[in-house]
Amino acid sequence: MFLLAAEVVSISIVVLVALFSIQQFGTGKVGFMFAPVLALWFFSLGSIGIYNILKYDITVVRALNPAYIYYFFKNNGKTAWSALGGCVLCITGKPLFSFSWLQAVSIVIDMHNTWYKNLCN
Repeated sequence: MFLLAAEVVSISIVVLVALFSIQQFGTGKVGFMFAPVLALWFFSLGSIGIYNILKYDITVVRALNPAYIYYFFKNNGKTAWSALGGCVLCITGKPLFSFSWLQAVSIVIDMHNTWYKNLCN
């Protein structure tokens, strides 16, 4: 079963409106409401990843060897730190860095911008 683009947009709108409507009640309520959804999402991602590793090529597990990061830093020097910073930024996301020092108005503008990007994709 595949979802059409209109269905994905509709589901995204419902999730975003629900998230921001309960945000005023505190992070405890947000966590309580979205923890099961996130748990299902991460379980699905992990299951699909394990399935694809077993089905296509299990040798990709070699990438977990810590010697590779040592060789990467040894061969690339200071540019390796830039690459590592880019990876950390991709994993943690932009809001973590921008929300800590912004005023409330800037955060609201940024959240509306994020909504717009999410709904247009």
